[in-house]
Amino acid sequence: RHHAIAINAIIDGLWIEGCLAGEMFSPGELAAIGIKAVEAELGLAPEGEENQ
Repeated sequence: RHHAIAINAIIDGLWIEGCLAGEMFSPGELAAIGIKAVEAELGLAPEGEENQ
């Protein structure tokens, strides 16, 4: 439940950022930020660091 709420907050916040100031971000930047934030929330290794 805690993770679900936190991940929803991450997604909602990035969605609002994209709607209000989308021109400030390069294509895919908000998605990359979201993936890193969700990985951190879940305690997962960032992409490319699975074997380290």
